[in-house]
Amino acid sequence: MSGKLEATNQIKYEEFEPFCRWQREEARDTLIIDLPDFKKEQLRVHINNRGILKISGERSVDATKRAKFYKEVVVPKNCNTNGIQAKFASNHLHIIMPKLPADQVVPEQNKPQQQQLDASDNHQNTTPTQQLGSKIKEAIQSSTPKRGKELISSKAVVNGGMVMILMAAILAFVAYMYKSTIVED
Repeated sequence: MSGKLEATNQIKYEEFEPFCRWQREEARDTLIIDLPDFKKEQLRVHINNRGILKISGERSVDATKRAKFYKEVVVPKNCNTNGIQAKFASNHLHIIMPKLPADQVVPEQNKPQQQQLDASDNHQNTTPTQQLGSKIKEAIQSSTPKRGKELISSKAVVNGGMVMILMAAILAFVAYMYKSTIVED
């Protein structure tokens, strides 16, 4: 095992990267991690609310040396996170990730649609600020992913709200500048 060593209270820790491989099947994906000389009790598997699987382990090598590892894996979007299971047998940790039915998988949106205020938009009896507000609302609705049981954290809502307020201010300024540069005949 190669890795970096760190000393803590006369015990040396050797960090290593375990060998991992994926086994892809129609109904599930399985991550297989080779962990020779480990026992089930020495391993931890946890998934956070952002869909990141955290895998770690630590074991004694001898009286003064311990081996440990830490690995993070992004859970695929088509995975049923409630059905993830971990099994340890024959020096291999199997993390089984069942796939969602095709009709429940939300396609990833790499880039949210950007709505622009078009000078040719015919909004009667609305101010530029009202026009911008409706454009921002449309942009939020079109770019919000709809994934089952996933909760948006309050921090994400605050950050998203701040971005939307900043976008509204910039777009209002651009609309104001555009309106003030129109010369009437």
